[in-house]
Amino acid sequence: MNKKKLLRVLAGLTLASLCAASVGACTFDGGQTAKDDTAKYFIENGDFETGDLSGWTVLSGRAFTAFGVTDEYADSLSQDYTVPYGKQGRYLYGRYKEQATGTMISSTFTVGGSGYISFKMGGGYLGALNYISIVDASSDEELARYENEKFNLTDYSTDRENYRGSNLVQYVADLSGIKGRQVRIKVVDDSTANWGFMTLDDFVTYYEQKPSFSDAFAATDVKPTFSELKATPNNLYNGDFSEGLGGWTLSGEENCFTSAQIKNGRLSNKSSENSVGVLRSSAFKVGGQGLISFRLGATKNKTLTYLTVKKVGTNEEVLRTYSNRWKEEHDENTHLYFADLSKYKGERLYIEIVDNSRGDWGFVSIESVNTLYTALPKVTDEIAVNINEPIATDYSYSVMRNLVDSAIAGIADETERLTLNKTFYATIDGVSNKKGNWGSVLKYNADGTTFCYTGDIHAMWLRDSSAQVLPYLQFMNADKDVKAMVKGLIRKQFEQIRRDPYANAFNPDGSTFERKFEIDSLCYPVWLAYNYYEITGDDSVFDAFFKMTVGVIMDTFKAEQNHSDANYRISNENDRSVGSHTFNPNCKLIWSGYRPSDDVCYYKYFIPGNMFAVATLERINDVFTNVYPDAAIATRAKNMADEVRTAIETYGVYEHPTFGKIYAFEVTGETADKSSQSGKLLMDAANIPSLISAPWLGYCEPTDETYLNTRAYALSDDNPYYYVGRYASGIGDPHDMVASNSNPHKDKPVPWHMSIAMQALTSTDQAEVVRCVKYMTDTTAGTYVMHEAFYADDPNNYSRDFFTWPCALYAHVYITRILGINMI
Repeated sequence: MNKKKLLRVLAGLTLASLCAASVGACTFDGGQTAKDDTAKYFIENGDFETGDLSGWTVLSGRAFTAFGVTDEYADSLSQDYTVPYGKQGRYLYGRYKEQATGTMISSTFTVGGSGYISFKMGGGYLGALNYISIVDASSDEELARYENEKFNLTDYSTDRENYRGSNLVQYVADLSGIKGRQVRIKVVDDSTANWGFMTLDDFVTYYEQKPSFSDAFAATDVKPTFSELKATPNNLYNGDFSEGLGGWTLSGEENCFTSAQIKNGRLSNKSSENSVGVLRSSAFKVGGQGLISFRLGATKNKTLTYLTVKKVGTNEEVLRTYSNRWKEEHDENTHLYFADLSKYKGERLYIEIVDNSRGDWGFVSIESVNTLYTALPKVTDEIAVNINEPIATDYSYSVMRNLVDSAIAGIADETERLTLNKTFYATIDGVSNKKGNWGSVLKYNADGTTFCYTGDIHAMWLRDSSAQVLPYLQFMNADKDVKAMVKGLIRKQFEQIRRDPYANAFNPDGSTFERKFEIDSLCYPVWLAYNYYEITGDDSVFDAFFKMTVGVIMDTFKAEQNHSDANYRISNENDRSVGSHTFNPNCKLIWSGYRPSDDVCYYKYFIPGNMFAVATLERINDVFTNVYPDAAIATRAKNMADEVRTAIETYGVYEHPTFGKIYAFEVTGETADKSSQSGKLLMDAANIPSLISAPWLGYCEPTDETYLNTRAYALSDDNPYYYVGRYASGIGDPHDMVASNSNPHKDKPVPWHMSIAMQALTSTDQAEVVRCVKYMTDTTAGTYVMHEAFYADDPNNYSRDFFTWPCALYAHVYITRILGINMI
């Protein structure tokens, strides 16, 4: 190596890195020595002289990448490149966009020697968001925190000595109190504005003696401090600001948050809109139901103004939120929000109110912070949005599309190929055919929830929306868009149940579209959530808000076991005139006003609905036994499930002279005599839940004798709604807009596509499955989508051009039972 090249190489090495690598020993600032046995005291690449982030691990975000290591000499972000960084050696860290955030951590070192370390830091104006932490190498507990406290902007042309922007400031930190401890250096950038970036260089983590620099500053430990665990209350001290800012600590500009800004219990720093800072609470211990609430306003730009909840010790962020319902006309007014922190029960947390905005409604309003609920409150949509969970307002479903499209392309029969393509995508894309054009029935809300129209009706049915996504469920693990969409749908359904458990359909604004009490409306969302969890393993849908929802469901079931019109009354007088209002409240069946067809029940104990309720209660028991333990809820669900199952087997069966013991469709619950047909409606209908769907619902095994007898009956001429036609045979429904059912078998044969799909889904005979698929495929009248009822002798006569529920059922049957695709 020639002399000039050697000098260039040596110029790129700091004295600290040379000493750490040397075999012998060397002495420099403060008399520091480095020997073979001192390697454990040094971090790897503390001076970035490798030209990349070797030795550092990026934990999150985009602020810290290899591209951030730069050999620039002067500050390129201010003063027209005239301010030298003051770097050590050739490289420093600091070339990245201010809007980027993230964390990175060093290799492990042992605090040794004098216990002093040194480093250079620039930028990072708001120290509560930009800082360096010393953390325990094993637990990640923060042991010390340092910020660029000497940041100072002056006129560089006249005051170079005191100008400290992006240029590096030399700091020395005293860690002698933790000598012998294994630690790491964590660099945190959580700021997107106001010099919200950092420049870093020359981390030296070992000095034999206390170092002395002519231009160094002693770094002040600004680590948040909190009371001991035993002294930490469940309810946050001064969460109502009744004692001014007592218990709260400000980091930032002095007038950002002040006691003078508190009026009638509301803190609003609108008067200091041009100031920035972070207001930190004292600690609270999560207890009670694990819920917290607060009223929050403003926070227009969620990257600059927000509320965050963190763990004491590690500062791990468990929630970041903003007032997503706030509008400019609300000014300083706030909105109520709840957050579920039950997974952190017993742990200590704290709150930070962040205002890093100097304009454009750059302020925060907050009041009524409550961190202890001993009982579950009533919550509908007042749930805080967690910014840390990505929320999309549109999805591509590209992974699922690629998988399904390749399978569809391999179908030889053109009609089957077109029918599967249109039915599978009916929910997410809509349908275009010779009858018209319908767009997607999914609406992606800004809070991460999903609203699902039923297709040709501009409202969301709890039942339909669950079934409409059925063919997509098996792709949730492969396609994150599918998973997020379904999760958003589940959350919307739970919200709707909490709004009104007696409603079956809702408008996009949350108001009730139709209030027909149907047992299955409370069952389908639990069925969907249970399937979501079983497929994905994601138990986050089983949170405190699910617990609230389950409470509403079981309270409603209990009320309708003892039905009174004071609880719910069928309001339509025409519907009230249908059938009998006689029922036996002591039988323990659950009363229902309507069937899943939205037609009124003839007898008010609808057996398929009660079957679904049993399966739902058993799923609730499983969740609160094995996933989200709560013995009281689990026991209540099991007892009610056993009670209703016993009632079905006692009052809901009939000893048929031809088929043996079968299930009745509806009963009055007045006779336990299996040989008596009194007060028992014998039939089965197309809408699901139906008797034929019992094993699919989860009530029984497909080999159960009573079920098999019932299935044979339902698919026979004895069932008044079983039809045989020229192009198809299957179960129909009294809810028929194709032909009059005053005398069903002597009128047009009008089976339903959804009942034929359910026949296939519950069949153990592949020939029967193929036959059912052919029936459905051949009766779309050239639209390539499923309808409601159709005339089996002339499929051009049908009801509903665009009905996504049976479309989803057809697609699911074809994919799983014909193509044999199983991604679970």
